[in-house]
Amino acid sequence: MQTTQTRDPLIGELKAGMARRGFTQTDVANALHTSRAAISRRMSGEVAFDYQEIRTLSRFLGVSVATLYGETQPQRHEVAA
Repeated sequence: MQTTQTRDPLIGELKAGMARRGFTQTDVANALHTSRAAISRRMSGEVAFDYQEIRTLSRFLGVSVATLYGETQPQRHEVAA
């Protein structure tokens, strides 16, 4: 059986955030009040995260929803007076 790699930026950012914080799929499942199997299906791209889950993930990982989608904040440049 061949697996396909997801190109969803949410999944990549979620995995990176989990690695940075040392969280497992079980930790994410507990935060979302669901099973580890359900998280596995979402992280494989088989099932999409819903908006409420994405909001909960952003709080759980301490990042914005935009960050979970790979968007970066524009850098502010100070203007000399």
